[in-house]
Amino acid sequence: MASRSPRWTVASGLIAGACVVLCGACVSESQPALGPEAVGVLRQGSTGGWLPAAPIPEARARHTATLLPDGRVLVAGGCDRSDDPIASVYLYDPAAEAWTSAAPLPNGACFHAATLLATGEVLVAGGIQQPSATSTSRYDPASDTWAPAAPLPEPRWSHCAALLSSGAVLVVGGSTAAGDVASALLYYPVADEWSATGSLAASSYWPACAVLHDGRVLVSGGMTGSDPQYEVVAGAELYDPATGAWSPAAAPSVARTYHTLTTLPAGEVLAAAGIEIASDMWVSLASTCALSRSPVGGSCDGVQVVE
Repeated sequence: MASRSPRWTVASGLIAGACVVLCGACVSESQPALGPEAVGVLRQGSTGGWLPAAPIPEARARHTATLLPDGRVLVAGGCDRSDDPIASVYLYDPAAEAWTSAAPLPNGACFHAATLLATGEVLVAGGIQQPSATSTSRYDPASDTWAPAAPLPEPRWSHCAALLSSGAVLVVGGSTAAGDVASALLYYPVADEWSATGSLAASSYWPACAVLHDGRVLVSGGMTGSDPQYEVVAGAELYDPATGAWSPAAAPSVARTYHTLTTLPAGEVLAAAGIEIASDMWVSLASTCALSRSPVGGSCDGVQVVE
Protein backbone atom coordinates (compact mmCIF):
# COMPACT_ATOMS: atom_id res chain seq x y z
CA MET A 1 0.00 0.00 0.00
CA ALA A 2 1.77 3.17 -1.12
CA SER A 3 0.85 6.82 -1.29
CA ARG A 4 0.78 8.71 -4.58
CA SER A 5 4.22 10.23 -3.89
CA PRO A 6 6.77 10.08 -1.06
CA ARG A 7 5.96 12.31 1.91
CA TRP A 8 8.29 12.71 4.85
CA THR A 9 6.51 15.20 7.08
CA VAL A 10 2.96 14.07 7.64
CA ALA A 11 0.05 14.19 10.03
CA SER A 12 -2.69 11.60 10.05
CA GLY A 13 -6.04 10.68 11.56
CA LEU A 14 -9.22 8.74 11.00
CA ILE A 15 -12.37 10.09 9.41
CA ALA A 16 -15.60 8.09 9.53
CA GLY A 17 -13.68 5.29 11.23
CA ALA A 18 -11.67 4.24 8.21
CA CYS A 19 -10.32 7.16 6.19
CA VAL A 20 -6.73 8.16 6.89
CA VAL A 21 -5.75 11.74 6.06
CA LEU A 22 -2.13 12.65 5.40
CA CYS A 23 -0.85 16.21 5.17
CA GLY A 24 2.52 16.03 3.45
CA ALA A 25 5.50 18.31 2.99
CA CYS A 26 8.76 18.23 1.04
CA VAL A 27 9.42 15.25 -1.18
CA SER A 28 13.05 14.94 -0.09
CA GLU A 29 15.76 16.78 1.81
CA SER A 30 17.40 17.61 -1.53
CA GLN A 31 14.13 19.26 -2.70
CA PRO A 32 13.22 21.48 0.26
CA ALA A 33 11.17 24.06 -1.64
CA LEU A 34 7.47 23.86 -0.87
CA GLY A 35 5.32 23.71 -3.97
CA PRO A 36 1.60 24.52 -4.29
CA GLU A 37 0.73 20.93 -3.33
CA ALA A 38 3.34 20.62 -0.60
CA VAL A 39 0.54 20.20 1.91
CA GLY A 40 -2.28 18.25 0.37
CA VAL A 41 -4.51 15.50 1.69
CA LEU A 42 -4.37 11.85 0.72
CA ARG A 43 -7.47 9.86 1.58
CA GLN A 44 -7.35 6.09 1.83
CA GLY A 45 -9.89 4.62 -0.60
CA SER A 46 -12.04 1.52 -0.22
CA THR A 47 -9.50 -0.59 -2.13
CA GLY A 48 -6.60 0.49 0.10
CA GLY A 49 -5.05 2.95 -2.36
CA TRP A 50 -4.51 6.65 -1.74
CA LEU A 51 -6.66 9.33 -3.38
CA PRO A 52 -5.65 13.01 -3.68
CA ALA A 53 -7.79 15.72 -2.13
CA ALA A 54 -7.71 19.53 -2.12
CA PRO A 55 -4.32 21.04 -1.17
CA ILE A 56 -4.09 23.55 1.67
CA PRO A 57 -4.13 27.22 0.53
CA GLU A 58 -0.78 28.01 2.18
CA ALA A 59 2.13 25.56 1.84
CA ARG A 60 3.96 24.53 4.99
CA ALA A 61 6.03 21.79 6.62
CA ARG A 62 6.52 20.52 10.18
CA HIS A 63 2.94 21.45 11.07
CA THR A 64 0.29 19.50 12.98
CA ALA A 65 -3.09 18.17 11.87
CA THR A 66 -5.74 17.31 14.45
CA LEU A 67 -9.07 15.60 13.79
CA LEU A 68 -11.86 17.52 15.57
CA PRO A 69 -15.07 15.92 16.97
CA ASP A 70 -17.15 17.38 14.11
CA GLY A 71 -14.99 15.62 11.50
CA ARG A 72 -12.97 18.64 10.40
CA VAL A 73 -9.16 18.67 10.56
CA LEU A 74 -7.27 21.54 12.23
CA VAL A 75 -3.88 22.24 10.60
CA ALA A 76 -1.83 24.56 12.80
CA GLY A 77 1.47 26.36 12.31
CA GLY A 78 4.48 24.86 10.59
CA CYS A 79 7.52 26.23 8.77
CA ASP A 80 7.47 28.41 5.69
CA ARG A 81 9.83 28.28 2.70
CA SER A 82 12.52 29.99 4.77
CA ASP A 83 12.06 27.45 7.58
CA ASP A 84 10.60 30.15 9.85
CA PRO A 85 7.63 29.40 12.15
CA ILE A 86 4.23 30.53 10.87
CA ALA A 87 1.08 31.26 12.85
CA SER A 88 -1.66 30.64 10.29
CA VAL A 89 -4.23 27.93 10.94
CA TYR A 90 -6.66 26.21 8.55
CA LEU A 91 -9.63 23.90 8.90
CA TYR A 92 -10.21 21.13 6.36
CA ASP A 93 -13.76 19.84 5.82
CA PRO A 94 -13.54 16.36 4.21
CA ALA A 95 -17.27 16.33 3.39
CA ALA A 96 -17.01 19.54 1.39
CA GLU A 97 -13.42 18.91 0.23
CA ALA A 98 -12.69 22.50 1.28
CA TRP A 99 -10.32 24.54 3.43
CA THR A 100 -11.21 27.62 5.51
CA SER A 101 -8.94 29.87 7.58
CA ALA A 102 -9.16 29.82 11.39
CA ALA A 103 -7.85 32.09 14.13
CA PRO A 104 -4.02 32.15 13.97
CA LEU A 105 -1.81 30.80 16.72
CA PRO A 106 -0.77 33.42 19.30
CA ASN A 107 2.81 32.81 18.13
CA GLY A 108 4.21 31.23 14.99
CA ALA A 109 5.16 27.61 15.75
CA CYS A 110 6.77 24.62 14.09
CA PHE A 111 8.19 21.35 15.46
CA HIS A 112 5.34 21.53 18.02
CA ALA A 113 2.73 18.95 19.06
CA ALA A 114 -1.07 19.26 18.97
CA THR A 115 -3.53 17.08 20.89
CA LEU A 116 -7.32 16.93 20.94
CA LEU A 117 -8.48 17.21 24.55
CA ALA A 118 -11.56 15.54 26.05
CA THR A 119 -13.23 18.98 26.11
CA GLY A 120 -12.97 19.25 22.31
CA GLU A 121 -10.21 21.86 22.59
CA VAL A 122 -6.81 21.40 20.94
CA LEU A 123 -3.63 21.73 23.00
CA VAL A 124 -0.57 23.06 21.12
CA ALA A 125 2.57 22.58 23.21
CA GLY A 126 6.18 23.61 22.68
CA GLY A 127 7.94 23.77 19.35
CA ILE A 128 10.12 26.46 17.83
CA GLN A 129 8.14 29.60 18.62
CA GLN A 130 8.37 32.98 20.30
CA PRO A 131 8.71 34.04 23.03
CA SER A 132 9.77 30.56 24.15
CA ALA A 133 9.67 26.87 23.21
CA THR A 134 7.81 26.35 26.50
CA SER A 135 4.76 28.21 25.15
CA THR A 136 1.46 26.32 25.25
CA SER A 137 -1.99 27.32 23.95
CA ARG A 138 -5.49 25.84 23.79
CA TYR A 139 -7.79 26.26 20.78
CA ASP A 140 -11.59 26.26 21.15
CA PRO A 141 -13.23 25.25 17.83
CA ALA A 142 -16.64 26.48 19.00
CA SER A 143 -15.45 30.07 19.42
CA ASP A 144 -12.45 29.92 17.05
CA THR A 145 -10.20 31.37 19.75
CA TRP A 146 -6.86 30.57 21.39
CA ALA A 147 -6.11 30.90 25.10
CA PRO A 148 -2.77 30.57 26.93
CA ALA A 149 -2.11 27.42 28.97
CA ALA A 150 0.52 26.47 31.53
CA PRO A 151 3.94 26.49 29.86
CA LEU A 152 6.07 23.37 29.55
CA PRO A 153 8.54 22.95 32.44
CA GLU A 154 11.41 23.32 29.95
CA PRO A 155 11.74 24.28 26.27
CA ARG A 156 10.99 21.28 24.04
CA TRP A 157 10.42 20.70 20.35
CA SER A 158 10.17 17.79 17.88
CA HIS A 159 8.26 15.70 20.44
CA CYS A 160 5.05 13.69 20.12
CA ALA A 161 1.92 13.82 22.28
CA ALA A 162 -1.11 11.61 22.94
CA LEU A 163 -4.37 11.91 24.91
CA LEU A 164 -4.71 9.28 27.64
CA SER A 165 -8.04 7.77 28.72
CA SER A 166 -7.75 9.75 31.97
CA GLY A 167 -7.91 13.00 30.02
CA ALA A 168 -4.23 13.80 30.63
CA VAL A 169 -1.84 14.43 27.73
CA LEU A 170 1.41 12.47 27.46
CA VAL A 171 4.32 14.39 25.86
CA VAL A 172 7.24 12.17 24.84
CA GLY A 173 10.84 12.72 23.77
CA GLY A 174 11.90 15.59 21.57
CA SER A 175 14.79 18.02 21.69
CA THR A 176 16.01 20.64 24.13
CA ALA A 177 19.00 22.96 24.03
CA ALA A 178 21.04 20.08 25.49
CA GLY A 179 20.06 17.64 22.74
CA ASP A 180 17.49 14.87 22.27
CA VAL A 181 15.76 13.62 25.42
CA ALA A 182 14.08 10.48 26.76
CA SER A 183 11.94 12.26 29.34
CA ALA A 184 8.15 12.35 29.28
CA LEU A 185 5.60 14.74 30.79
CA LEU A 186 1.92 14.67 31.67
CA TYR A 187 -0.39 17.67 31.17
CA TYR A 188 -3.62 17.84 33.20
CA PRO A 189 -6.15 20.06 31.37
CA VAL A 190 -8.51 20.63 34.30
CA ALA A 191 -5.75 21.75 36.66
CA ASP A 192 -3.74 23.31 33.79
CA GLU A 193 -0.47 21.92 35.13
CA TRP A 194 2.40 19.64 34.14
CA SER A 195 4.20 16.82 35.94
CA ALA A 196 6.99 14.37 35.08
CA THR A 197 6.40 10.68 34.38
CA GLY A 198 8.58 7.70 33.42
CA SER A 199 11.26 8.18 30.77
CA LEU A 200 11.83 6.22 27.58
CA ALA A 201 14.68 3.71 27.56
CA ALA A 202 16.19 5.57 24.58
CA SER A 203 16.09 9.27 23.77
CA SER A 204 14.76 10.46 20.41
CA TYR A 205 13.28 13.44 18.63
CA TRP A 206 10.56 13.25 15.97
CA PRO A 207 9.17 9.98 17.33
CA ALA A 208 5.52 9.08 16.66
CA CYS A 209 2.97 7.88 19.18
CA ALA A 210 -0.54 6.40 19.25
CA VAL A 211 -2.93 5.29 22.00
CA LEU A 212 -3.88 1.61 21.75
CA HIS A 213 -7.37 0.32 22.51
CA ASP A 214 -6.20 -0.94 25.92
CA GLY A 215 -5.06 2.56 26.90
CA ARG A 216 -1.32 2.03 26.54
CA VAL A 217 0.71 4.34 24.27
CA LEU A 218 2.92 3.02 21.47
CA VAL A 219 5.95 5.17 20.60
CA SER A 220 8.21 4.29 17.67
CA GLY A 221 11.05 5.69 15.63
CA GLY A 222 12.51 9.17 15.75
CA MET A 223 16.11 10.31 15.49
CA THR A 224 19.12 10.77 17.72
CA GLY A 225 22.29 12.77 17.23
CA SER A 226 22.91 15.89 15.19
CA ASP A 227 24.26 16.89 11.81
CA PRO A 228 26.15 15.09 10.33
CA GLN A 229 25.76 12.08 12.66
CA TYR A 230 22.02 11.43 12.50
CA GLU A 231 20.69 8.00 13.42
CA VAL A 232 17.12 6.75 13.08
CA VAL A 233 15.76 4.92 16.12
CA ALA A 234 14.76 1.40 15.10
CA GLY A 235 12.86 0.35 18.21
CA ALA A 236 9.46 0.94 19.79
CA GLU A 237 8.26 1.24 23.37
CA LEU A 238 4.94 0.99 25.22
CA TYR A 239 3.83 3.36 28.00
CA ASP A 240 1.48 2.08 30.70
CA PRO A 241 -0.49 4.99 32.21
CA ALA A 242 -1.38 2.88 35.26
CA THR A 243 2.26 2.55 36.32
CA GLY A 244 3.96 5.40 34.45
CA ALA A 245 6.50 2.87 33.16
CA TRP A 246 7.78 1.93 29.69
CA SER A 247 8.41 -1.53 28.22
CA PRO A 248 9.88 -2.74 24.89
CA ALA A 249 7.52 -3.29 21.95
CA ALA A 250 7.93 -5.12 18.64
CA ALA A 251 9.96 -2.94 16.27
CA PRO A 252 8.77 -2.21 12.71
CA SER A 253 10.77 -3.72 9.85
CA VAL A 254 11.82 -0.24 8.67
CA ALA A 255 13.25 2.35 11.06
CA ARG A 256 11.62 5.69 10.29
CA THR A 257 11.16 9.22 11.54
CA TYR A 258 8.93 12.15 10.52
CA HIS A 259 6.16 9.53 10.32
CA THR A 260 2.80 9.13 12.06
CA LEU A 261 1.06 6.35 13.96
CA THR A 262 -2.73 6.03 13.79
CA THR A 263 -4.74 3.40 15.70
CA LEU A 264 -7.27 1.74 13.39
CA PRO A 265 -10.72 0.44 14.43
CA ALA A 266 -9.53 -3.20 14.43
CA GLY A 267 -6.75 -2.33 16.91
CA GLU A 268 -3.85 -2.26 14.46
CA VAL A 269 -1.64 0.82 14.26
CA LEU A 270 -0.92 2.36 10.86
CA ALA A 271 2.62 3.76 10.48
CA ALA A 272 2.50 6.22 7.58
CA ALA A 273 5.26 7.74 5.43
CA GLY A 274 8.37 9.25 7.05
CA ILE A 275 12.06 9.03 6.16
CA GLU A 276 15.02 6.80 6.79
CA ILE A 277 18.64 7.96 6.79
CA ALA A 278 21.24 5.70 5.16
CA SER A 279 24.70 6.36 3.72
CA ASP A 280 24.40 10.09 4.48
CA MET A 281 21.31 10.30 2.24
CA TRP A 282 17.73 11.11 3.12
CA VAL A 283 15.35 8.56 1.60
CA SER A 284 11.62 9.14 1.37
CA LEU A 285 9.35 6.32 2.50
CA ALA A 286 6.10 6.00 0.58
CA SER A 287 5.11 2.71 2.21
CA THR A 288 3.01 2.15 5.29
CA CYS A 289 3.24 -0.45 8.04
CA ALA A 290 0.36 -2.05 9.91
CA LEU A 291 1.30 -3.00 13.46
CA SER A 292 -0.81 -4.93 15.94
CA ARG A 293 -0.23 -5.43 19.64
CA SER A 294 1.50 -8.82 19.73
CA PRO A 295 5.18 -9.54 19.11
CA VAL A 296 5.24 -11.96 16.14
CA GLY A 297 6.01 -10.32 12.79
CA GLY A 298 5.69 -10.94 9.08
CA SER A 299 5.75 -8.91 5.89
CA CYS A 300 4.38 -8.82 2.33
CA ASP A 301 4.52 -6.33 -0.55
CA GLY A 302 6.25 -3.66 1.52
CA VAL A 303 3.59 -3.66 4.24
CA GLN A 304 4.74 -5.10 7.55
CA VAL A 305 2.09 -6.75 9.67
CA VAL A 306 2.83 -7.77 13.25
CA GLU A 307 0.25 -10.42 14.06
